[in-house]
Amino acid sequence: MNRRHFLTLTAIGALAACGTWKIDYPTTPAGASNWKISSVTVNVPAALIVSADNALNPSADIVWWEGNKAYGKDRVDEIVTQAAQAAAAKTSGSRSVRLAITIARFHGITPRAAARLQISGVHNVQFIAQVFDASTGAALTSAERLHADVPALHGEELNNANRRGLTDRVRVTNAISSAIAGWMGVGPDVRQSFSSIGS
Repeated sequence: MNRRHFLTLTAIGALAACGTWKIDYPTTPAGASNWKISSVTVNVPAALIVSADNALNPSADIVWWEGNKAYGKDRVDEIVTQAAQAAAAKTSGSRSVRLAITIARFHGITPRAAARLQISGVHNVQFIAQVFDASTGAALTSAERLHADVPALHGEELNNANRRGLTDRVRVTNAISSAIAGWMGVGPDVRQSFSSIGS
């Protein structure tokens, strides 16, 4: 085995083993067709660990890069809020509700991983969502875990997507929004799974 092949295998092993990832959410709650999401709140817990280390696989809950810059909790809040509001705009019932989201994991790939490995990867996004009556505050659902994992692009495929405006941020935002809309029953059922190297 030559040194280059050994380093590639070592890098892949450092990133993670191949696993199964998914866009997934529970069955649409009873009564959801009569809901109108009038407000969205997003919580990024203080306990979540953020990494700005351009490593192959940073050990952290939040890893998010746009271009060559790492971002933290404020950017994650912004992305998830935008995604949730887009899904909320599709609801049109007569009962006003609030959608509360708590981030559990928002782990994208780093520029180093994208450039060095040239293999499949994944942006791993998980969050807890719950719906409350906007007037009384009564819980209308239990706290549910949603997954919005997105295959990461590399090399020329990534460059082509960026030129078309399909940046990592756009693709992850769309996946989160689609998962919420699917859960609420106001969008297509986008639940799926895929295999990829990821963290």
